[in-house]
Amino acid sequence: MEGFFLGISLALCFLVLLSLYRAAFGPTVLDRIISVSVIGTKTTVILLLIGFIYKRVDMFVDISLAYALLNFIATLAAAKFFHTRKSIIPGSKYYATTQSFPDLIGESRTNELDSLVKPENDISRTREVE
Repeated sequence: MEGFFLGISLALCFLVLLSLYRAAFGPTVLDRIISVSVIGTKTTVILLLIGFIYKRVDMFVDISLAYALLNFIATLAAAKFFHTRKSIIPGSKYYATTQSFPDLIGESRTNELDSLVKPENDISRTREVE
């Protein structure tokens, strides 16, 4: 039975590595937050399986519950932080606006850089009149 739990733990460790790849190279911040949350969930299950292997489930259940609660709070805090700010750089001018979440308000997607360029300052639109 311990071999079964050990095999399941190793399979979960492999899945954690796949989630770690998504956390490092995710295309959006939301993908990174979700993958870190998935890693925390898999770590909670691995802790329980370690408890079964060492026959100390009572101790590891307490540890994994505390870890799961910490993972949940950290995920909520990161989601709240990135809902307000688009960057982790202090003083960055990329704050969340209605253009940051077009799906929520029913508008089409717009590029962030388009909102920074003003049409009257755009060189490509100004032409000399003969």
